[in-house]
Amino acid sequence: MLKRVEIENYRSCHNVVLDDLGPMTVLLGRNAVGKTNILRAIQWAAEAATSSEVSGDGAITLEVQLGESVYRYSLKTNISSAWENKPSEIIESLEIHEGNAAARKIFTRKDKDVELLTPEIKEIALGALTPCMPAIVSLLPADQSAAKVIQPLLKVLERIRYYPLEADDLDTSVGIVSREEYDSWLSRYSATDDPGNSVLMRLLHLFQTNAVLPQEIHDLLGSTGLGLVKDIRMDSFKSPDDPQKIFYYFFLFQPSEQSFFYFSSLSAGTQRIIRLIVSLLFDQSSVMLIEHPEDTIHRGLLRKVIDVLQGYSDQHQLIISSHSPVVFDTLDPKAVRLVTMEDDVTKVRALTSEELRAAKLFMEEEGSLSDFIETVEEE
Repeated sequence: MLKRVEIENYRSCHNVVLDDLGPMTVLLGRNAVGKTNILRAIQWAAEAATSSEVSGDGAITLEVQLGESVYRYSLKTNISSAWENKPSEIIESLEIHEGNAAARKIFTRKDKDVELLTPEIKEIALGALTPCMPAIVSLLPADQSAAKVIQPLLKVLERIRYYPLEADDLDTSVGIVSREEYDSWLSRYSATDDPGNSVLMRLLHLFQTNAVLPQEIHDLLGSTGLGLVKDIRMDSFKSPDDPQKIFYYFFLFQPSEQSFFYFSSLSAGTQRIIRLIVSLLFDQSSVMLIEHPEDTIHRGLLRKVIDVLQGYSDQHQLIISSHSPVVFDTLDPKAVRLVTMEDDVTKVRALTSEELRAAKLFMEEEGSLSDFIETVEEE
């Protein structure tokens, strides 16, 4: 679980700190104050730490708690463009605090040079834009202490996922997937573990490879859950000459007894909920960074959707940007982060101790958390 995030010089985030993070954190603020930049900064750091190449500029520190161990990973980059006559700069470091023991450094990195602060190999050299931690794990035997320490952190960072508002182009088309499209997606997914943004590709893969999760999706979306669709069916167009050769796949969704629809023909709110539920179960994210889950969803149903997301909090952490009182009213006041913009710079703060006491009293005697937050924003 992410416990603390420190962001410097990433878009409008010059000195942003998210501290004491729990299973669910909600970023509250007006439009264009930098909520999206905070989510993207976390995504950027996770991708830069784990992908095949470091890209983008910024500085961020992530504190991740795994059991009794707390990892502190820092990354600072200044990547030069092709037309700039100067080298790129990358600084990385990792330390770990285990139980009551003092924190110990695992590695430091300055550009191409990495110093391992462990009993084994002391120095290694990397490519200019090569991420450090995957390289260490691949270069060292699995039983080396640096590799053993880094591997659990990598697994968490690799599964930090950002969920924007916009849908994948495939999902907004007719909703028919060619075999070639699926094979291409599967090749990328197998190589990168990144499923992209298409709900149809996720569903197609689950229906073909998993005997359990399609039923769980059906239960969450069906009459015993959110009550959105009665049935989800997958079918295919096959060659008339060769029944084993599939040309196209397609899904049909049944919102009522009388009708089936392609995904693109469902309402925007229904599409949004299906996308969230399928991503929740398919991606198995360590952290879900979600932009405005309330978008196009009726407030009466939104509470149920948030309850479903929170119901899987033992498997993932939620960091959400939202304008919705329904979302705020599901929260402990400690989970709220107020986001503002001052002199074109994003500022973030939690409620003060005095505000938390006032919020508790207000919620007991007068109204909801969202009502209380309105009074704080007006001050």
